[in-house]
Amino acid sequence: MNVKSQSGIGIAMTEHRRRLEIGVFLPNAKNGFALSSNAVAYTPSYEENLAITLLAEEVGIDYVFSMLKWRGFGGATQFWDAALDSFTLTTALAAVTKRVRLIATVNPLLSNPAVMAKMSPPSIA
Repeated sequence: MNVKSQSGIGIAMTEHRRRLEIGVFLPNAKNGFALSSNAVAYTPSYEENLAITLLAEEVGIDYVFSMLKWRGFGGATQFWDAALDSFTLTTALAAVTKRVRLIATVNPLLSNPAVMAKMSPPSIA
């Protein structure tokens, strides 16, 4: 495609089309992402995360993210005091999904990078 600039000089442009990819964070820690005493409190479960993942796969979501939490905030809301392990959860979800990409987040300051690399499967993308 040629486009004329304001000076009248033709500029060759390459057309690149990329598809927007969308992901969703799983609520795998107590009370999810709402640090509030007004929000309905809940404890995470595999069943709930499985249902969300399968729905995400069905409607065409590209990624499902699982956050890694080592410790909660405590207090009245007990925010993040209970959490499903990120790697264990995504491994269990991988057994029942076909298309959606699963991402287990890690904290590189708490995890040895060589161990994390060894735990990760080779990319299939």
